[in-house]
Amino acid sequence: MKPRWQKPDDLSAGALKVWKNQAPGLVAAGRLTPETAENFKMLCRILSLAAAAAQAIEADGVTVQAGSGGKKSNPAAAVLFQAQRDAAKLLRDFGLT
Repeated sequence: MKPRWQKPDDLSAGALKVWKNQAPGLVAAGRLTPETAENFKMLCRILSLAAAAAQAIEADGVTVQAGSGGKKSNPAAAVLFQAQRDAAKLLRDFGLT
């Protein structure tokens, strides 16, 4: 059985990319441990979600067509803002800010 802080099998491709980029340095710094692995997985998922939302905004714009025919705020903007808020504490906890 591999330690919980090693690369998990249950992350999306985007979250796994974050893990692969950040985990080695965090392990070396003693910040990614079995005790912090679940929070780091959460951070990886949040950052991946934020990246996907940002890509959707880039592709579709800040406003999108509403069902009524008018324009409305792109729902991806709310996802991006919430993901950024959620990531802020975790980023600080891991010394990534």
